[in-house]
Amino acid sequence: MSDKTIEVSCAVLVMDGKVFLAQRSAAKSQGLKWEFPGGKIEPGETAENALKREIYEELGARVKVLNKLDRVSWSQANPGDLVIILHPFVCKLEDGVFKLKEHIASQWVEPENIIGKIDLCEADIPIVSQLLSKRFWRP
Repeated sequence: MSDKTIEVSCAVLVMDGKVFLAQRSAAKSQGLKWEFPGGKIEPGETAENALKREIYEELGARVKVLNKLDRVSWSQANPGDLVIILHPFVCKLEDGVFKLKEHIASQWVEPENIIGKIDLCEADIPIVSQLLSKRFWRP
């Protein structure tokens, strides 16, 4: 891995056939885009532990991991730019109520209504494709 590679965990929170999306602050990179919430994996931390920590820090809630999706690798357009290795987990709310601490908005949406309709972070688009092809996460 290069110095420009970041490992990130993200939560695909599911409820009643919908997934939770959060909107990034305008001040952050990819500002105002929607994403599956999560964050960087710290040295010595597992992807699953990072996910649980980040969701608690960002949303004030605890989640239960149901399944791990295929990891996604995404890089910016220019060679030598940042590479993100994304570890997505299908989760459900275990305890708490979501309180946005780092995001400016949130919504629950059916995966079929995301691509082409919601301005999603590019790294998260392959996750939606996985959800559409794998029905195990639906009740």
